[in-house]
Amino acid sequence: MGIQESTRITEALRYVAGEFSVHRDEFRRDNQPNGSALLEGCESLGYLRRGDGESGERYAMTDAGRRRLADVEPAPAES
Repeated sequence: MGIQESTRITEALRYVAGEFSVHRDEFRRDNQPNGSALLEGCESLGYLRRGDGESGERYAMTDAGRRRLADVEPAPAES
């Protein structure tokens, strides 16, 4: 995985972290270019999980996604 792909994945995880879950269409629209491919890539890497039943068009971050994001985010400064 190249630096550009890694950066796009990190940005996508930040986007999902700002929500409880995201709808497939919202994600695609807000993560252009290639929002569909980015969503599928994050899912195939195990960073996002698709809901079941009625929520099948919504995605939430997995534990692996949270760990991946924590690895690249700076730790909060203690006061």
